[in-house]
Amino acid sequence: MFDDSGEFWSGYFYYLEIENEEFQEYAAQPPKAAIVRERADYSDGYFRGVAFPAEDSRVSVSGCDDERHQQTYELDIAEIDFSGGTNIGDFVPTDEFLIVTERLARKTQTSDLKGFEVQPVRILVNQSGLPDDYPLFHISPRGRSCVRPDYWLRDDVPNQCPHCGHGPIFCRKCGFRMVNCFLCGQQTLVAAFAHKGANDKRLRLAPHEGLIVDASLWDGADFMPFLVVTAKVVKQWIEWGVAPFVAHSIRVCVDGAGDKTLEELERAKGLSIRHGLPKQLARTP
Repeated sequence: MFDDSGEFWSGYFYYLEIENEEFQEYAAQPPKAAIVRERADYSDGYFRGVAFPAEDSRVSVSGCDDERHQQTYELDIAEIDFSGGTNIGDFVPTDEFLIVTERLARKTQTSDLKGFEVQPVRILVNQSGLPDDYPLFHISPRGRSCVRPDYWLRDDVPNQCPHCGHGPIFCRKCGFRMVNCFLCGQQTLVAAFAHKGANDKRLRLAPHEGLIVDASLWDGADFMPFLVVTAKVVKQWIEWGVAPFVAHSIRVCVDGAGDKTLEELERAKGLSIRHGLPKQLARTP
C-alpha cells in the first residue's frame, strides 16, 4: 500500500540525522516528535565523511521482481575520507551510513539489539586532527527495508505516461516511479507543489505526511537501511550518552500485521515516546 491510509502508531521507529550545521538550531527549537542529542563541544567544528563501499556489497531492497525497479543499498563500507578537528562524538556523519567510534561499536555488539553487523572501516584520506589509524566502524543494517515511498500515484489517476500512453509508470508493489517515460522520454510525474496547473500534462504525485513504516513488512530488526531504527536503539543510545544525533519519530502502519509482529513492536519500542522526549531528557548531560 502506498497511500496515506491505515491505522498508525507512533513512537516505534525513528529516522536518524547524524550531526550537521542545523544541530544548534535544533537544540534551540527541537523539531516536533524529535529527540536531539548534542555534542558538548563544537569549538573545533563539525566532522564530515565520505564512505566508500566494499566490492559486491550492493543489494536490492525494493522487494520487486522487475529488475528495472530495483532500489539498492550498500551493505558493506570498507573505507572513508573524513575531515574535522579532534573533538569527535560517537559518529562520523555520512549521507546514509552509520560510521561510528569504537566505543559505540563495542557497546552495540554486546547489546541485545538485533539486525546489524559491525565492520571495521579504514581511513583512506584523513583531514582531521585525529591519527590516521583512529579506529572507526560501520554499523551495517541487516533488517528489511520496510519504509513506504515518500510519494505515490493515486488510484484514480491513469497509471500511464500522460504524453504517449505507455505504462505502467508507477509500480504498486515497490513504489518505483518512471519519472521519465521509457518510450517517449518525456517527464511523466511531478510532486504536487511543482505542478504548473491545467496546461501541465505531468501527473501529480501525492506526498505522505512524513515517512511511514509498514509493520507487515518488518522483520523484527532494530536497524534498517537508510538510517531507520527502532525506538529501542534510541533508548540505548540515550542510556549510553551517545551523541550527536537527531531522531525523528516516524509513523508505523499496523494494517495486516500479525499478533507476533505486534508483540515484536512492543519489544522494539523499549521507550515511551509518543511525541518526543521532554527537553531535559532529550539533551546530552
